[in-house]
Amino acid sequence: MTGSPRKRKLARTAKLPGKVLIFALRILAYPFQLAGKGVFLLGMSLVEYCRSRQTKPLLWGLPALLVLAGSSYLVTVSQSHTQSQLAQKYKKAAQGAVTSSHWQLAVLLLERCIELGSRDKEVLFELAVASEKMGNEDRKRLILEALAPESHASHARAHLWKAMSILNAGNISTEQAREAEMHLKYTLSLEPEDQIAHAYLGELYFALDLMPAAIEHLRQTERTNTGFRLKLAKALLRTGDKLSAESVAEEIVRSLKDEVLNDPQNVQIWLDLAEAHTLLEQFEAASKILQDGLVLHDQPKLRDALSMTWILWSDQLLAKEPPNYEGAFELLAGGFVNTPNESLLFDRMLKVLKSKSVATEEAEEFLTQNIVNGVAPGLSHLILGTYLFEVNRPDEAGIHLDQAFKLLPNGPIVANNLAWYLVRTEPGDPERALKIIELVISNSPHDIEYQDTRGHILIHLGRFQEGIRDLEKSLTTLGSRKSTHEGLAKAYEGLGLSDLAKRHQKIAVAPGE
Repeated sequence: MTGSPRKRKLARTAKLPGKVLIFALRILAYPFQLAGKGVFLLGMSLVEYCRSRQTKPLLWGLPALLVLAGSSYLVTVSQSHTQSQLAQKYKKAAQGAVTSSHWQLAVLLLERCIELGSRDKEVLFELAVASEKMGNEDRKRLILEALAPESHASHARAHLWKAMSILNAGNISTEQAREAEMHLKYTLSLEPEDQIAHAYLGELYFALDLMPAAIEHLRQTERTNTGFRLKLAKALLRTGDKLSAESVAEEIVRSLKDEVLNDPQNVQIWLDLAEAHTLLEQFEAASKILQDGLVLHDQPKLRDALSMTWILWSDQLLAKEPPNYEGAFELLAGGFVNTPNESLLFDRMLKVLKSKSVATEEAEEFLTQNIVNGVAPGLSHLILGTYLFEVNRPDEAGIHLDQAFKLLPNGPIVANNLAWYLVRTEPGDPERALKIIELVISNSPHDIEYQDTRGHILIHLGRFQEGIRDLEKSLTTLGSRKSTHEGLAKAYEGLGLSDLAKRHQKIAVAPGE
């Protein structure tokens, strides 16, 4: 052997660049070798074809044919590549136009992008957005139908847009709620982390009283979004998970304490902070926050929130054993001064009046003085009239209820209570009562309470079968009431079904009912 091992190793190393070059050339030449083999096989096939047929003219023109085919292929590939690049340029320019809200330009650029053969769903979606901005609702609708079909998940943003459009319309039907839910689920199947979709689905389930499902989605919203966190706390309370609800509410309080100082002009922060304290049943703190906010901003939203805080606070006092009627009355009186026509004050003030406590006289005097001073006279007449009817002072009650109806003719509670009075007193006026309650039901067709009143009026008029229809629906929905059983007993007696009449009468006179 010649040369040392080290020299042989250096020699092999010196040859490596040459080997690499040869290997690279082979790799580069490989496609051409394949192409050559392909042409060879094609040629052999044509030769064989020519031997068996008279195709001499074809053979003479074959080279030109091959050149033409190759040229066509190269032109097509080149043109396709150029169109694709051009489409991308139009798409990028369109995105800039959308960002700067130049909608007409965006439409032109996106249309050109599609003409160049783009099948990008994002391009179609942006065209739908731009079309809406330009007032072309038909085009927007057609694009959304293509991008967000009901049959399957296709494009997350399109499904989300469809769902948001339905939910933001308000007063949606059950069918529309199901459609929105479906599109939100499609969105999340394509984009599981989409927080907006989780938020809307959580709010939808909250509205449908499906609290466990609402909690599942509201938990996945941004922790900095106070509105959704408040809704989460409410949902947790509804399911009885008070500890978790309080934990969320306390987190909100901590995060908003500094914000309200740093941005005192933001009314929503005052409202959210007060609501978080209310969820923690810290009514005094919530009241203080809203009153401080009203010093800076005398806005209806803050006034409404303050009255609602006092109403909830009064509920807590009335639920105590024994109930604190005087404390509740002071809060409700404050609510009347703050928001005189708040209908939620009605039930609470009526409860104070019926308490037969020191607060009863105070409440009656307060409402009477309201009428004298012109402070919420309609609501004050309504509460006094309802109370006086229940304590068997019908003459005074009738005057107050009639006056309340004149002042608040569109108030359903006012109309319902006056109609009830007109059919439950002698001599009464059932015909007028029926006209009043029919108008209420036409505006609130699904409220069973008003149908219950109509049932009593119809029975009073001798229209027993119609009255039974309303009262039995009321019995199913509102539960067992003495008055409902009394009305049904009278109706069945009038129809000659004495056994049913006796059974209803027995329930009506049973103690504790």
